[in-house]
Amino acid sequence: MVDKNAHYLMCKGGVFYFTIHVPNDLQKHYETPRIVICLKTRNQNAALNARRLISGM
Repeated sequence: MVDKNAHYLMCKGGVFYFTIHVPNDLQKHYETPRIVICLKTRNQNAALNARRLISGM
C-alpha cells in the first residue's frame, strides 16, 4: 500500500520516496512518466527536509 501524505512525497513500506511527474514535452526523453527517488529514511521530518532540498521549495 502506498500513502501519499505530502506533495511530491510518498511512503511505501515505511520508507519515504520523492516522486515527480515528467512534463509532457520531456516524456520522450524518459522511459517512464514519473521520476521516483528513494530518500532512504523512515522519518517523516527527515523526508520532508530532503524533499525541500531536492525540489528547491
